[in-house]
Amino acid sequence: MHRDCELLVIGGGMAAGRLMQQLHEHAYSKKTIVISGEKHAGYNRVMLPGFLAGQYSVEQMCGQADWQSRSNFTVLPGLTVTQIEQSSRSVLTDSGMQIGFTELVIATGSTVVRPQTTGTELAGVVELRNLNDAEQLQSMAARGRHAVVVGGGLLGLEAADALLQLGMQVRVVHRGGQLMNRQLDQAAGEELGRILSHRGMHLSLGAQLGAIEGDRQVESVVLDDGAS
Repeated sequence: MHRDCELLVIGGGMAAGRLMQQLHEHAYSKKTIVISGEKHAGYNRVMLPGFLAGQYSVEQMCGQADWQSRSNFTVLPGLTVTQIEQSSRSVLTDSGMQIGFTELVIATGSTVVRPQTTGTELAGVVELRNLNDAEQLQSMAARGRHAVVVGGGLLGLEAADALLQLGMQVRVVHRGGQLMNRQLDQAAGEELGRILSHRGMHLSLGAQLGAIEGDRQVESVVLDDGAS
């Protein structure tokens, strides 16, 4: 199958959503296609921990996406671009669709860097990068009791707090000596640690993952000092 457009945007995240909203406000009239790897495009990823905890709906995360009502803007959800052909000014998707373009914007965002340790491929090891991840974590929280969150920065702590609200026993593993060490001084980081510990969150500071153990499903986590 072949399609053509004047503007092709690869990526359906916040950057792509902001771009499309700006084009909408400037009455951009050229045929535009947005390829999104997810079923929803342009939602606010900052709200993912709140969505995970059940505080926000998908509709609230998408906000006022006025651009999606324009007849010249088309979103193709659930597709991944596998190849960009510069000579023919076209892309190929994993569904076999070829899309020709005049102008191309790549807005795919960053990827999550997983710890360099064994076991990261096991079922039950999940990133919190998009709505699909959050929905998977919600399903896992309904079945399980224990969660280990790697990273004591803002996103890690928000995810850990959301899982705590879902009734899980949560341990945060952070290689820094205090939480949010890039944003807070030592006194503030230590006070934050005391507050979260009082709420029931377990903290392993100055620690890193040594291994993730299990057969097909993650069963335990071993830290670099041998603790599990």
